[in-house]
Amino acid sequence: MNYIIVYLEIEHLLNFLTQEEKGDFLDLLIQYGKNQELPNIQNLKLLNVFNFMKGRLDTQFEKARVKAETARKNGAGGGRPSKPNRKPRKPKETQSVKNEELINAPNNLDLDFLFEEFWQGYNPVKTKEGKIVDKGSKQLAKAAYEKALKKYTADQIFDGTQEYLLKCLNNNTLTCQVSVMLNQERFIVEQYKTLNAK
Repeated sequence: MNYIIVYLEIEHLLNFLTQEEKGDFLDLLIQYGKNQELPNIQNLKLLNVFNFMKGRLDTQFEKARVKAETARKNGAGGGRPSKPNRKPRKPKETQSVKNEELINAPNNLDLDFLFEEFWQGYNPVKTKEGKIVDKGSKQLAKAAYEKALKKYTADQIFDGTQEYLLKCLNNNTLTCQVSVMLNQERFIVEQYKTLNAK
């Protein structure tokens, strides 16, 4: 894979970086895109902005890997298999999902993956005075994350959290433990309140 997709919505997070840091961020994207290895990053602002992209980059790499593996297997078997002629069954009216919680709720495997990605991307802020609050209980954080998924998408939670971390870093304020941050919905930005109120 010799390309990556960069989402335009990252623009508001880049505003937290200086021009020099933006150049470092571009170098970091290119380096990670080449070998999927993350170098040791001392700049927390840069790390938090990168974490905004990392999950999506990893998804792109995994899709490309699966696509390449599928093509390899199909090639070994004589080519792409033909599609079945069966028409998809029309779902019965009773099959429609009316509970929005079920629409957003991932299965256990997806939940584990999404939470782990979120947990790894949460880097507590260390103030200039050297104070820091740790992440807290991972078990409590996962329960709070699952609860938050009933109201917000995984992207909204992850992206909003990265913005929260950057604001704390810029204002030299301590971040909360993960479960507290999630339960108090400190990851929420105004656009999500508007979208999810509809």
